[in-house]
Amino acid sequence: MNEKDKSHLAYLRARDNVDSMLEKLASYWARHPYLRLAQIVSNAWRAHPDYKRNPEPDIQDIFYLTDEKFLEGLAILEKNESKDS
Repeated sequence: MNEKDKSHLAYLRARDNVDSMLEKLASYWARHPYLRLAQIVSNAWRAHPDYKRNPEPDIQDIFYLTDEKFLEGLAILEKNESKDS
């Protein structure tokens, strides 16, 4: 496989990840239309165990939130939501 093909596959993989993340975000947001985007992202980060474990303010800055941790936090919010129902 040449570099151009590898680059294209990496692009497609990244695009799939973006589409998947946006679908999960859209699904959550549709169930909580009263929330703003930043509230959802912030809540997902604060729900993630890494947020509570790390007292360093720089690490708690939402700028450093990875896509994976966002999705994990969103899943935690959804899990807690189903417990409350």
